[in-house]
Amino acid sequence: MNERFEQNLQEILQKDCLIINKNLLLKGQIELLKLQIRDQRLIKQQQDQEIKEIEKKQVMQNLKEEQQKQIEEKETQLIKQKKELHLRQDACEDLQFEIEQQYQHLKIQQENQKVLDESIKRLMDCIQKSKKSPLKNQQFHNRVATSHSFDDRPNSFGIMGMLKSKNNVDDYIQKVEKINTSRLYDH
Repeated sequence: MNERFEQNLQEILQKDCLIINKNLLLKGQIELLKLQIRDQRLIKQQQDQEIKEIEKKQVMQNLKEEQQKQIEEKETQLIKQKKELHLRQDACEDLQFEIEQQYQHLKIQQENQKVLDESIKRLMDCIQKSKKSPLKNQQFHNRVATSHSFDDRPNSFGIMGMLKSKNNVDDYIQKVEKINTSRLYDH
């Protein structure tokens, strides 16, 4: 009986040892799992942090690209505005040149008009002088008609036509003055 009791006790002790060992093994496995879970959490946190950093970098990259795009658009716009300003400046310079040309043309026309007015005045004076001497009036007209052909056709060459007309009037006046002078000495 004692033997049996010892044997049972042995078996119980063995079972207890086995249970204790299994419990220790389970505790070790639980601790190992806890460590693995903790490591996985740390790895996940690290990955999350890296993902956040990558996303942050991506956002920064997107911002840089957007800014670069805006800068390029602004540069393109400025270049376009600069070209437009150059075109406007060229147009203004052309207009200024044209206005200066027209002003010079007008000054020349005014000077020619003054000379023409003076020539007409001298011609009218000569005609008045010739009317004062009625005896030789017919002879005077005959001499003027044969000695000079006054070209009064309209000339379409602008200033040059006016200058030509002015020269013709001056020639005519000089010839009339010569005739008047010679008539004075004929008396």
